[in-house]
Amino acid sequence: MRYVPPNLGDSAENSAGITSWKTKAKDVAIVCSCLAVLYLAFGFVAERLAAFLPASWESRLSFAATPPNPSDPAYEAYKNTLHILETLTSTDALRELPYTLFLMETEQPNAFAIPGGGVGVTSGLLEKVTSEAGRAMVLAHELGHHQHRHTLKRLGRALVYQTAMALLFGQSANPFAEVSVAMAELRYSREQEREADEFGLRLVKKALGSTAGTLEFFEMVERENLGLNERWQALFSSHPITKDRIVYLRELSHNLDKK
Repeated sequence: MRYVPPNLGDSAENSAGITSWKTKAKDVAIVCSCLAVLYLAFGFVAERLAAFLPASWESRLSFAATPPNPSDPAYEAYKNTLHILETLTSTDALRELPYTLFLMETEQPNAFAIPGGGVGVTSGLLEKVTSEAGRAMVLAHELGHHQHRHTLKRLGRALVYQTAMALLFGQSANPFAEVSVAMAELRYSREQEREADEFGLRLVKKALGSTAGTLEFFEMVERENLGLNERWQALFSSHPITKDRIVYLRELSHNLDKK
């Protein structure tokens, strides 16, 4: 009698050490679902903790800034910017933190919020953004991150994320997990940027009495991006599209100055 092997279907591939595309797709879907649940759940916990952290505790994260030497070419610009920061922080619109100005020597125009109340600016930014209103908007935007506790939330989410990845994948990094969470974080960061933009513009209006000239930095960024496909870049950027930010802020500026 001739032996006729049974039809094993998909299981034949498994016995041969071959994984079908259906199984792979199912595994990917399961990993995506688990990452989404963990990202949302742990992110929510981290944000809640950050939201209730006392300002006195947050202040312990701050450290003193070293001003530039008077012979430094950026010294006068730094002094002017420090005065603007003091004007902004003298209003009653901000949480009580030890707000401090840091200067970073680099040609790249940029600014950033440092946990504990620090606001950093680069010498390149002070060189390209020269008006009081323009610098005030940059500083107020970073103060908006402090006001909404964005720096703490990002720090908390990063710590929770690293812990979760270590529990799930051990010491070895999982490229798929890294990319999935990184893309989710981009949208989260863009929402924070919009929130800081709006708060910053309102703060400048409150402190200086007008929003005229506040978009100097954004207009400079748009000019330098001329010819680039910014909407394609925005897929991988932590910031909203510059042109959209300008349109939104111009409309808000017009409404604020009418009051």
